[in-house]
Amino acid sequence: MKCEKPDHELCSVAAISSHMHLRLLQKSDFQQYDTLFYGTSDPTINPAEMWMTALAAARANVAWTFFNYPLGSEWLRQDIEEIFGPHSFPYADTPFAAVYMLGLDSSLVKRFTPMSLDRMILAETKLATMTLEEAVEVIKPVRRRQNFCVLNYFEDTIQKRVFCSKKSNLWYKRYRRQTIGEIVKRGTEKLGGTIIYFLFGWYAAKSGSVILFPHSVQGDVWNAFAAGAKLHGGVARLYPVGGLDVMTSHQWDLVRRDQQWRKAPVDVIRRLSAHPFMHVLEAELLEKKNYCAVSYDTATDTFAFVSDF
Repeated sequence: MKCEKPDHELCSVAAISSHMHLRLLQKSDFQQYDTLFYGTSDPTINPAEMWMTALAAARANVAWTFFNYPLGSEWLRQDIEEIFGPHSFPYADTPFAAVYMLGLDSSLVKRFTPMSLDRMILAETKLATMTLEEAVEVIKPVRRRQNFCVLNYFEDTIQKRVFCSKKSNLWYKRYRRQTIGEIVKRGTEKLGGTIIYFLFGWYAAKSGSVILFPHSVQGDVWNAFAAGAKLHGGVARLYPVGGLDVMTSHQWDLVRRDQQWRKAPVDVIRRLSAHPFMHVLEAELLEKKNYCAVSYDTATDTFAFVSDF
């Protein structure tokens, strides 16, 4: 995987190669009973990421798991009304959306197991009883950027972030001594991506699952993942792919206007899985391992790569 980013020292490949507790796999390295694992920090799935995980699992001929992060009503509203906007997400749960996307009789569905991030954390006493401050102290030594988002919350209808800085009263006086278990049980605040990847790394080292490794995720996030694997003491195995964003052409126009990233409707990913463009995209994602921004024109039933993202 050649990195052409100008800030190569922050890229995912450089981060992974510097950690003894992480190992990159090729397709031939998979074992018969391996499970490919990935997920999202949102209460609803990201259909494009779920499809990418399923596609990689099919290529490796293994089972796969995808997690989401159940949260309170305000987070769910934001996902459905804004992140999927102007389309909808009319599904009660992740498994049903996966079945609809991939087809009830699909071998991919039969090899799929959904997971809830909060249950995953609460089932691990070491993670559930860890304070946010304890997690931060484990993560900081391996990150280049020491001040990072620990959790997100809503003030009225505005999403705000709490950083692990002594300058933040919310962090220092309110949140740093709260346990990760307390946060995920409440579901009113959302753990930051760095913390989630740290927990993800610990779980990966413990479970032995193979983790999907999108090259498009920045290296400092994978440094936090490595900190979790190191804390457990095991080795986390990662399978590299490119990276994928799929939206309708209308959604891409909105992103250009308001800079608000969005998720493609499940219907679009269902169509993609049966469209001739899928083979072109599969080669870019799994063979060339490129980041792919994809647009779908609903009027002409055509997919195309987006060049300005």
